[in-house]
Amino acid sequence: MTEWYEKSPVAPAREFMILVGMWVLGLIAGALITMPIWMVMTGQSPLVMEKDLMKPEYRSALLVIQSVSSVFTFFLPAVFTAFFVTKRPFTHLGFTSGFQKKSVVLVLLIMTAAVFFGGVLGELNKAI
Repeated sequence: MTEWYEKSPVAPAREFMILVGMWVLGLIAGALITMPIWMVMTGQSPLVMEKDLMKPEYRSALLVIQSVSSVFTFFLPAVFTAFFVTKRPFTHLGFTSGFQKKSVVLVLLIMTAAVFFGGVLGELNKAI
């Protein structure tokens, strides 16, 4: 065990099952949240979302939908599970100290670069 890990009052198997349950709920919530985002950004019905999602004119909507869906599918279930199983959730998730400006700036730079390179790879794929 590492020094930052605080023993949870919940057994590891139960904690894992709570995480899986939260993941399923996050997957469903993420799918439901993407429908209004699609309607606002494109003006299209969610019924045509499946066939129109890969059209180049809806690329920005696709990027936003993927980002929101990722937050609901991966980040929120982990945080909610940590809140349910321990009194110190952020310590349980591995955060040992507060956020540093340097770390926040680095994360924002990485996210910006990922969006840029995603666009470049999309253009390269279209050219092929």
